[in-house]
Amino acid sequence: MNQTLLSGLDNSDIDWLVSVSEIEQVNSGQVLRQGDKSIKTLYLIIEGNLKISLPQGTDNLLHQAFTLLEKSNVLEQELISVTTGELIGEDLLFQSELPSSKVIAQSSSRLLAIPQKELQEKLEKDLAFSARFYKAIAISLSERLVKLRDKLRSKRLRRRTNASKEVLLAFGELNDSDIDWMIKHGNYQTIKADTLLFQEGRPAEKMYILLDGLASVTLAETARSPLETAFAALDTSYSVTSEQEIITLQRGEILGEMPFGVSQLSSVNVRCLEDSRVLAIARNLLATKLQDDIGFSARFYRAVSLLAIERFKTTVELLGYKRRIYSSEKTLASSVPYDDEMSDNRLDNLTLAGSRFNWMLKQLKKMNTNQEYFIKTG
Repeated sequence: MNQTLLSGLDNSDIDWLVSVSEIEQVNSGQVLRQGDKSIKTLYLIIEGNLKISLPQGTDNLLHQAFTLLEKSNVLEQELISVTTGELIGEDLLFQSELPSSKVIAQSSSRLLAIPQKELQEKLEKDLAFSARFYKAIAISLSERLVKLRDKLRSKRLRRRTNASKEVLLAFGELNDSDIDWMIKHGNYQTIKADTLLFQEGRPAEKMYILLDGLASVTLAETARSPLETAFAALDTSYSVTSEQEIITLQRGEILGEMPFGVSQLSSVNVRCLEDSRVLAIARNLLATKLQDDIGFSARFYRAVSLLAIERFKTTVELLGYKRRIYSSEKTLASSVPYDDEMSDNRLDNLTLAGSRFNWMLKQLKKMNTNQEYFIKTG
C-alpha cells in the first residue's frame, strides 16, 4: 500500500477532500480513460488495482495476426500498474497528459473521486494545502518514474535522446524571488568533463541547475540494491555493471530535484560530458527553505511534479511505445491531439520560463565578473 498522499496531508486536508469527494465503485475491466477521452476527475485508489497502457499500432504482420486472434483493433503496452493509496489523473493539474493513454481497472476497485475544479481552486487559494499536496504528488510521480525507468535496463536503445526543451517550464512555475534565493544561496561551479554528479543508489547531496554544457544520464543494466552499490569498493567479488545511456541533458535542466522526497538516493547516474557550468544548491539549505517558506515549497514541488511528468513521457518514447507525436513532415491535423502538443498557456509559460532562466544567467554573470565566465544568454 502506498501511503504517500495521506502521510503528507494533515487532518484538515483529509477532511476537505472527504467533503468535496465521492466514493466510486468500478468493476474489473472498466475503463476510466480511453484515448482522447480524458479523465476530468482526480482519483485516489482506496482499494484495488488499475493499469495505465498505450495502444500499439504496428506494421508487423505477426503482431497483426495476434491482434486478430485477440479480436482487438490494437495491441496494448502496459506502462505501469497503480494500486491502493496512489492517484490517477494528477497529470491534468499540469495540462500535460498523454492523450492516447488508457486507464483500466485490473480488479474490482473503490476510488475517491476528487473533482478537478474544486481541487484546482483549493490549490490556488490555500498555500499550505498546496505545498503539502504538491509535495505528495511530486514524490508519487517520481517513484512512478523510477519504476518505469527500470524497464530501460538491458534494453538496447536505438538512439540517444536529448532532453525536451520543456525542461525550462520548471522556471515558469517559480517566481523571481525563488530564483533570486537560488542565486544567493547556490554555489556557481565549473565542472570538468567526465565528473560524476550523481551515482545510482548513493545519496544526492546537492541539486544542480545546468547553466551551460552537457550531461549524460545512465542506468545500470542490472539492478542492484543500494547497499551493494554504496559499498562495492569493499567487495572484491563485485563486478561493475555496464551502464545504459538514456538521455543527454542540456542547459536549463534541473538535476537532483527528485530525491527531495522520501528517499535521498539517486535513481540514476549523471556525468558531465564536457566542461560544464552549474549552480549547485546544498541539500540541507534547500530542505530548510522548503520547510520555512510555504509559497516556495508549493511552487518548487509543482515544478518537480511537472518535470517528473515530462520525464515520464520521455521514458515512454525511449521504451519505443507508440505515441501520437507530431512530425514536421506530416500535415498538422487540428482535430487530432498529439502527445507532444502544448496548449497556449503552456507556450506562454515556456516563454516566461526562458526569460527567467536568462535573467538568472545575467545575475550570475554580474556576481562573477572577476571570474572567467562564458555562459551565453539568449
